[in-house]
Amino acid sequence: MEFRIIGKLFGFFLVLFCCSCGVSDKIEIAFESPKATEQYFDDAPISVKLEVSGQPDSVVLVLNKEHRVFLQNNQANIPAENLLLGENILVAKAYKEGKDSIKKYALFEVKTKTVPQKWQVKILRKIQHGKDAFTQGLFIHNGKLYETTGERGYSRLLCRDLQNGKVLQTKKIDNHYFGEGATIWNNHIYYITWTSGQGFVFDADTFEQTGTFQYGKYTEEGWGLTTIGSQFAMSNGTDKILFFNPQTMQLTKELSVNSNEAKWQSLNELEYDGTYIYANVWLTNKIVAINPKSGAVVAVIDCTNLVNLEENARYNPESDVLNGIAYNPQTKTFYLTGKNWEHIYEVEILK
Repeated sequence: MEFRIIGKLFGFFLVLFCCSCGVSDKIEIAFESPKATEQYFDDAPISVKLEVSGQPDSVVLVLNKEHRVFLQNNQANIPAENLLLGENILVAKAYKEGKDSIKKYALFEVKTKTVPQKWQVKILRKIQHGKDAFTQGLFIHNGKLYETTGERGYSRLLCRDLQNGKVLQTKKIDNHYFGEGATIWNNHIYYITWTSGQGFVFDADTFEQTGTFQYGKYTEEGWGLTTIGSQFAMSNGTDKILFFNPQTMQLTKELSVNSNEAKWQSLNELEYDGTYIYANVWLTNKIVAINPKSGAVVAVIDCTNLVNLEENARYNPESDVLNGIAYNPQTKTFYLTGKNWEHIYEVEILK
């Protein structure tokens, strides 16, 4: 009888021991910092601290799907240059025996204290453009100026002589589509449309259509487009710049464009000069220069002097707005125009 009681007690304590071991072996992760309720700025590193239990083999921490953050004693500092303005996301994964055991997220918002500089444009010359081109985008390729225009029934792709603005080639797209910005990649022109979520691909030499691409599941509208290295950057009329893989048109990241005062809304035509993204701000005479890594507005460029030279812009300020930016790496000058403007202006940006 005593042996049976002892056996039962032994079994009971064995169960308790196993259960307690099971609890202590359970892997858990919690973020002590950063916190969604705190305010963070892009002028200092951000401290990360994790609470980890259960003895995982390793913990991996990734910022914004892009930067590996290395932990020491479950703590780390995120360098300021790796932060995005607006929402940032940290993902912590714990691994046990080579398997992903648990995953936790931390969202936090970063603001900037950066006060944008004020840059001006110096007009070097003006080129004939024509008042019938509702310009949506400009870019330079192989010494020629390419332009896309909008409005249904009138949207087209044009190639112009860089010196005199003469149209050398043109290609109209279907009347159903409202054309927007375009860019060049691998000697092909990628031309987006406003609300269809579809773009068209053209051979840059022949203007023959070679394909289409889709981006509608990521944004309801497409406005401006430019190439940054091996990625496309697209605006959609908000404060966001969306980055895509050109081969798959999968979204890789988003930038929220901010300065010390507020987010910059209504971003339109885009251009990249190797250092900054330049964006027209719709319904204004301004172009903003944007840090392509963080989204901070480095400078605001006042183009009022150009607008005042254009009759259509003065009399139709809500339609014939400043729009169109092309950078010439050979001369380090910019070509600027607007919707239905008579001229394109080659300018130097004075910093």
